[in-house]
Amino acid sequence: MRSVYISTIFPDPIFRVALENYIVQVNGSGVQFSKKNPRPDELRRTNLRDTIKQAEQCMAHFQKDNPGIDLKYYMS
Repeated sequence: MRSVYISTIFPDPIFRVALENYIVQVNGSGVQFSKKNPRPDELRRTNLRDTIKQAEQCMAHFQKDNPGIDLKYYMS
């Protein structure tokens, strides 16, 4: 399996900061992600919802450009 770095899927460094603040934790090598579990009150935050939408768009774009890489194998 080929390594996929978070910067490949999410090229905008400012967005990656938001992503790591709200949605995921990235391991030290930067290739494996684990989800964060937001509290119910955090789920109402516009920033979190917007970050999720943008992440979904980035992942869909990555999958379209790289059909041979299944991102689910990088989630723990």
